[in-house]
Formats: sequence, structure tokens, C-alpha cells
Amino acid sequence: MSKNYAFASLVLARVAAALAYRVITDCDEVFNYWEPVHFLHRTSAAAFQTWEYSPQFNIRSWFYAGIHALLARTIVDKTKSSHLYPALYILQYPCNICCRVCVHGIALVSRNSKILRSIRCKLVTSLPPIFHWHGICLDSTPSFYILNVFGNSGHRSLIENTAIEFANVLVRAVAIPFLVKDLISENHSWVDRKFSTRGSRFFSAVKGGISALIVLLVPTIVVDRVFYGFWSVVPLNIVFYNVFSGSGDGKGPGIFAEVETIGTEPCMQPHKEERFIFVIYPLIAFAAAISTHLAIKILGILLHGTLTISKNKSSRAKPRPLWQSVIVYSVTVMIAAVFIVLSLSRTVAMVQNYGAPFKIYTTVSSMGPATTNTSEPAVTFKKQRLCIGKEWYRFPSHFFIPDEFLEVRFIKSEFAGLLPAKFGDSFSHHHGTSVPKIWQTTRQIPSNLNEYNIEDTTRYVQLSSCDYLVDSDFGEGGRLEPRFVADEETWEHVQCERFLDAGKSSAILGRVFWIPDKFYDKRVWG
Repeated sequence: MSKNYAFASLVLARVAAALAYRVITDCDEVFNYWEPVHFLHRTSAAAFQTWEYSPQFNIRSWFYAGIHALLARTIVDKTKSSHLYPALYILQYPCNICCRVCVHGIALVSRNSKILRSIRCKLVTSLPPIFHWHGICLDSTPSFYILNVFGNSGHRSLIENTAIEFANVLVRAVAIPFLVKDLISENHSWVDRKFSTRGSRFFSAVKGGISALIVLLVPTIVVDRVFYGFWSVVPLNIVFYNVFSGSGDGKGPGIFAEVETIGTEPCMQPHKEERFIFVIYPLIAFAAAISTHLAIKILGILLHGTLTISKNKSSRAKPRPLWQSVIVYSVTVMIAAVFIVLSLSRTVAMVQNYGAPFKIYTTVSSMGPATTNTSEPAVTFKKQRLCIGKEWYRFPSHFFIPDEFLEVRFIKSEFAGLLPAKFGDSFSHHHGTSVPKIWQTTRQIPSNLNEYNIEDTTRYVQLSSCDYLVDSDFGEGGRLEPRFVADEETWEHVQCERFLDAGKSSAILGRVFWIPDKFYDKRVWG
């Protein structure tokens, strides 16, 4: 397979990921990134605002959301689509292609053709996490790209060291092991003479770090000055909040902590999310490819019974017999086949088991005003209300909501934490009904937002005010989470999609991998 075809296959795989892998694994991506992007793109008061974007706390930069909003205005708006939700996938295409360029750089680090093929096999079929994280909208995504390009290189220039430091600033600490390796490693003949000593590599890294800080911080600080209304170094605020704020006071790394008892000693479980480590997934694939290659090589050595390394042609090992070559080739193909089948099966299982929210909200995106009089071209419609309760964390963003006709609000459920506010609520509270500028809205401090995840009951609306409700049903209900789907006197079913009841599906095989229903009936669906 030529390099061009290999790269094309990687790109096509990522585009397919943006279209097919529609599973919400982290609500932070929606509320902390896609919602601000929607607010900047639509300049409407519909989008949700988390406490991190309050000027009172300012631990999320508007710079990253602004880049995506510019892409939306220059790319998405030109499609003239009547539905807004394809914007998410259109915006993911540049991210996916960029990621393909970067991950392709990993493969090129190795000049061994067998390792190259193994890496490409793993990255095309892809571990399911990689399948999702390539096009994700998080502030650590740029470091994902940069580290994949330069992280494995044994030969780096000042520009590459700058890129590494740039990534280190973005993702806090992921690049540190690479820099430490540069500082402690011995001199190698393939390293540029300019950076052949530890001292030169150290000063190169320092220069790169300073350059990266300037490249990153200057536009970030300027953009945040516009949106927050005061000078602030948001990346520094993030570090202070996540590292130096005490976990025992209910904020910072302990905001979602659960106290457990181990023996007689209480144990604090801090807040952890997969997005903090996803930047290293392609490096795991790279390491797996090398490990597979070495394992196959050792197998060949064991079969052949000899290992000779010499420049003398007469002392080289004899050619491997055909039967040994067949065994080695068969094992290689078998390993690749098992990996491909398991990876694709896992990916399909995730979509089949947990893809219902996207199906529902795709229908919601097609909803329009309910009217029987179509002869009048100009009719003022009152917005209808779409409510979500316990399923708030599977909301895929306002890109799926036709906000000319629908507004999204929360109803009370058993969740007792802090739910996001609306960007427009803060401005209307202070300025009435006047139409604000974007920066006027973002500079207002929303009411009742806090950094302690303390519930704010003003977020909730009465159930009787809801025209539509998105909810899940697994055959059980309670006082705050009744079985709405069973109340057919009040609610009419618009659309229902099956969703895996992981708690009742006792067999782990059906939860982890895709198996056709006719061959496997141990899954329980809600």
C-alpha cells in the first residue's frame, strides 16, 4: 500500500467516524465547548452557559470556542442547510483531517515497513476511543495533534521543540516525559549536532517554551479581554483551580469526589475523566505496533532456531524454510484480523447500545412550528418548550435544536448538582429586552452559578409548562423520576429508540461487543 493510499484510508476512516460514531461520552464537550460555539455562531440566547464561563470564575477561554465559531461562519453557513446539527460533523471534518495528518506522522517515525503497516491497520480500524476522540471539541485536542506529530521524533529542531512546549501549555503535563527524555538521553549519531548535548537540548526546550507561551497566550489573553471585559490569564486560572485549589473544600479536583471507606480509613475518590488521557491513545497504538512486530520477530527466531547479526555474508543465517514463513505470516494475519474484528465490533456496539439520543435529537432538529394556516407567509409563532430531566447529560447541544421554534429547559430529577444557565438570562436580567452584543452578554455575571456544584433550583421549570419531553425509561420510576412514557394520558409518543440497560444486562460480552440479536438475547433494552 503506497503512502498516498494509506493516508487516504486514514482520512476516510476519520470522516466515517464523524458521521457514524454518534455517542455522547463526555457532557463537558457539549456544555463547555459546543454550547459556547453555538452561542458565538448563532448569537442567540439559546445556548447553555456553565459556571466556568462566568466572568466571576473565568477558567474557560473564549479563544478556542471562537476558532470553531469562525469555522462555522465560513464553512457551515455556506451549506445553507435547513438543519443546523450537520454543523457539528462539518466542523469535525477539518479536525479529523488535521488529526490524520498528525497521526500519519507517527507512522512515518518508523522506517520499518512492517511496523508501518501494523500502525496503519490499528489507526484505520482504530481503537474505539480513538474513533471518537479524533474529532472531539476539547481544549486539549490541539495538543493531541502536536504530540502525535513530534512526540515520537528522535530528531527535533527548535520549531518542533516549540510545538512540544505549545502542546505542554495546552495539556499541562503530557509533553513533560518527552522533554525529560531529551534531557537525560545520551548523544546519538542521528541527532542534529546543534542539539547533540543535553545542555543544548535544554536551552532549546526553554526557547521553545517561551515561544509557545507567546504564541498561545497573546491571542488568548486578547480574546478573553474582549469577552470577559478585563485582563485575565485563563490557562493560569485553570492550573490554579485544578491543581492548587483544595480538594477538601468541595471544588477543584474534588468537586465530584465520593468518600468511600476502605477498612477503617476514609478514601477520597477525585474527579477523573477519560478526556484527560485521550491525547496518548495513538501513542498506545504506536507502541502496540512495535510490540506486535517484535513478538512476530521473536516467533520467527524461535522457529528458525538461530539469531546471527553479522556483516559477513558467509555467516548470515540461512533463509527461513517455507513452512516457517507460512506460520509467521499466518500468525501476523491472525493478530491483525482479531484486532480489526474486536475494534469494529466494539465500535458498532457503542453506537447500537448508546446511540439513541442522537436519533431522537435528529428528529427534534426537523421539528417546525405547529400551524394549520400555511397561506399566511408571516406568522409569529410562540416557542414551544422541550424539557429534559435525568437525561440532561446526554443533551447533544443546541445545534440540534431549531431555536426559532423550541427552547430547552430542565425539570427536576434526582440529580442534585449544578446545571448550566442560559447565556441570555444573565443579560436580560440586567438590561431588560434590548438586543445585546455578544461581548455584552459574556461580560455579565450569571446569577446563582457557583464553583461548588451546589444545586440551583431556579434552573427548573414546571413539568406542566413542557410541550415536549426527552427521557429514558428502564421500567422503573420514582417520585422525581416517574415513568413518563407510561403516562399515556398526558404524553403522546413522538419517537422511541431502544437504549441498552447496562445495569440489567448481566452478560458483559453483549455490553462490550456487538453480536446480532438473533445469536445473543442476554441484553436488556430500555
